[in-house]
Amino acid sequence: MFIRRILVLLPIVVAVLLGCGSRKPEKKPLAMDPEFSLNVMPVPDFWPRDKFDWPEDEEARRIRKEAWGTHGTPDFIRFVYTFDNRIVRSLELAEGMVLSGARPKPAQEWIYIADGKTVRFEGRKVHEEKLTDDVKTVCTYGDPMAIKEFDMGDYVQTSFYYYNVGKEFVFVDRRLTDTRMFAIAPGAENMRE
Repeated sequence: MFIRRILVLLPIVVAVLLGCGSRKPEKKPLAMDPEFSLNVMPVPDFWPRDKFDWPEDEEARRIRKEAWGTHGTPDFIRFVYTFDNRIVRSLELAEGMVLSGARPKPAQEWIYIADGKTVRFEGRKVHEEKLTDDVKTVCTYGDPMAIKEFDMGDYVQTSFYYYNVGKEFVFVDRRLTDTRMFAIAPGAENMRE
């Protein structure tokens, strides 16, 4: 009776183990979670994978591997869609819409939160920059549900609205200048402008 149960369960156990084997890190796609952000994605534990996460161009691959050897694994990877480096919302990337100031191919940045820096790759070029507050906010909260710009005369103020947590983040020149709290309306967690 015991051996019979084992023989019945054995194919099930083998199927489960084979199914788990097909989900090895080298098989997982490195993809953004659109519910969190189209601009940044947390770097998974299995990154980088030699066959999937490096450019095909040998010189670009060498440059990125050298940067990885120097800086280590980033906290986030960011795709920079526009030449003015702004945060882009899903509505702007929707099929058929023309993205103002779009790059022909998005630049890639590696974000190091604790070090407050980014390492940007554009083809075979690489350079370090200071991490801006707007990008850091997106790393923490995901894409804003609404972005509004206000011309203040001498400067432009940009506000990111997160209706799901009742926060408005105010930026001038991509630096955080104020955080404002507001009441969360029922159903706001799914509200997008």
